[in-house]
Amino acid sequence: MKKKHNFFPNVRERVLFVTQTGRVETPYLDPSVRYRCYNHAEVLEDEGLGADVIAQQKLTVRLTENYDAFVFHRPYGGDPNLVTCLDAIRKRGCRVIADYDDLIFAPEYALQSSIFLNGIRNETQTKGIFSNNYLGFMQFDSFTVSTGPLRDQILKLKPDAEVTVVRNGLSRRFVDSFDLPSRAERSKSVVGDSLKVISYLSGTASHNCDFASIADVLREFLNSHPEFRLVIAGPLELPDAFPRRSLIRMPHREYRDFFASVGTACFNIAPLKSNNVFNDCKSGLKFFESGIWGVPSVVSPLEDFKRFEDSSGIKISSDAEKWLEAMNLFADDEFRLAASKELPLYCYEKCMAKEPGLLLKSVLEG
Repeated sequence: MKKKHNFFPNVRERVLFVTQTGRVETPYLDPSVRYRCYNHAEVLEDEGLGADVIAQQKLTVRLTENYDAFVFHRPYGGDPNLVTCLDAIRKRGCRVIADYDDLIFAPEYALQSSIFLNGIRNETQTKGIFSNNYLGFMQFDSFTVSTGPLRDQILKLKPDAEVTVVRNGLSRRFVDSFDLPSRAERSKSVVGDSLKVISYLSGTASHNCDFASIADVLREFLNSHPEFRLVIAGPLELPDAFPRRSLIRMPHREYRDFFASVGTACFNIAPLKSNNVFNDCKSGLKFFESGIWGVPSVVSPLEDFKRFEDSSGIKISSDAEKWLEAMNLFADDEFRLAASKELPLYCYEKCMAKEPGLLLKSVLEG
């Protein structure tokens, strides 16, 4: 039997992740919850702690009595029960932190957000969401975040806050449930041997502006490389002039199918519109979601992507010329295969959830 260690003196060593998600009954199906809660909980469990995940909508004071430390992922202040539960938790002297993986707590940026710019929510709705997120944010003094820019945004609002960057990482259990070596060695794409695939996994309808930022150079690449097709998974509005003959549309998929589909591509693209404070705060997970399969990526210059620059499987491109140059490099079979060969091992060494999870454990011990 695995020996348990007393990481939390005089307590029962149980951590509860409380997440604000639309997947109230099945939070595991929310990719954000998977990365920020379940993947870290897995590491804590491997270290001998108990760890559970629950939607904030299901939290009660009585339930909190069963736990010794709490991570509130994207706490929503529009729920009056949040303050009641936090008061009960703090009266017991428990450690409690808020966790963010997106810039959703600063009302000044509400109308610069993707949900507003892409028409997902109108102005009134967007401002209401950000106001309620801000109310939740203000209930905390200790935070974990997925990126350095997010830390900086919190410190602008709360200069005295305790903020630790706990980066995203892949679940070892989840990755090991796939036959990665055989998939990474395959040269076939989703449409057969004669065509090659570029994957763009938008996931949600919030990336129209991001895709538009490279649409012209991508069109130029596809016109000069007729053997390639662009596979778009998820909702996305395309510019009128975009070549439909070079396009394969796929519906939104649940995370497991979404993740598996990455392994069929020659290379992946992750464009993010520049000069956008929301994009600056995003995580570089698109790199390692494809890299673990041996699929290289061309990406925009995010801070979180730059920590992988020592890998030959990533090309960070800041303008149209660099995007075209990078895609042409990965279109070359010899160059791409050399880059692909080292990628899975690189991701196993540098992109798994264990190191971030251990850092979170140290934060909770604090």
